[in-house]
Amino acid sequence: MKPSNSLKSIKALVSANLCHFNDNALEDAHNDFMWGPEKMKQCLLRLNDKLHASNPEKNHFYKTEPYRNFPNTKMDYYKIKNGLEGNRIYIHLYVNAQSGELIISSFKEL
Repeated sequence: MKPSNSLKSIKALVSANLCHFNDNALEDAHNDFMWGPEKMKQCLLRLNDKLHASNPEKNHFYKTEPYRNFPNTKMDYYKIKNGLEGNRIYIHLYVNAQSGELIISSFKEL
C-alpha cells in the first residue's frame, strides 16, 4: 500500500509554499509541540512513505481513505514515532483537486 499522493509531489508543494494548514492543525501543533508552520513544514519534508505497520519505529505511512468532505479526494495518514525533536506525530493531509494546494487537516501528538 502506498499513499494516494506521492511524497515527491507533497514535498515539492511544501518546498514551493503551496500548502495550507487548517486551523485545528495549527492549534494542535502549537499546543502539542509549541510549533508553528515552519517547524511543521520541516517535519513534512522528513516524511517517508514506507508502511508504518512493517516497522513502526522507522516508517511513517499509515493509511489512505476517501475524504468524506470532498468526493474523489483521498486523505493520507502518517504516524511518526520518532520525528522532529523526538516527537510522536500524527498527520492527515490531502491535495485539493481544484487548487492543487496541499492541505494539512490534522497535525497532533500521536
